[in-house]
Amino acid sequence: MTEMTEMTEMTSPSPIHPFYRLWFTRLDPIMTAGSIYVTFFHPEILLASLNPTYHSPPTPETVALLDLSGALFCVCLLLQLGLLGARPADVLVWHYYAVPVGLVDVIICAAILRGLSAQDRLAVRAWRLEEWMNLGLTAACAIVRAAFVLRIGVGVGVGPANADGDGDDEKARRKMI
Repeated sequence: MTEMTEMTEMTSPSPIHPFYRLWFTRLDPIMTAGSIYVTFFHPEILLASLNPTYHSPPTPETVALLDLSGALFCVCLLLQLGLLGARPADVLVWHYYAVPVGLVDVIICAAILRGLSAQDRLAVRAWRLEEWMNLGLTAACAIVRAAFVLRIGVGVGVGPANADGDGDDEKARRKMI
């Protein structure tokens, strides 16, 4: 990034609310990096969190599925750090990131609940700390992404494009997906 671009971004109001900027570019990558680490290097932690009767080592097909999950987490991390970092004020790009990853979050929550159902442990009182953490963090991520896409806390009419008189063009770019 050039010095002029850095200065402009520091002095121009951003259409991305500071909470979402912190969440998507700092907190979310930390959680994603943790997921990558556990998936590739300590899969027994992940597997035990999904099934209290899990016994190590994982089967070959489980290892393959874990590797696929780890690859997905790697893609998410690259998008969080690379794409959102490269386009720090582009609401449309941030929406295109948040929608599919939010969909993945919802599917992960459904998968956790499906697993609990298969174990006859859908009753909340039967949940262990692992289920609360797994489901809670993933659901929180989905809620934050949905709030961002629904424009909760995202100011309309702010940012450099509107200051230059390009309000209609910027509003069109920011339309919901």
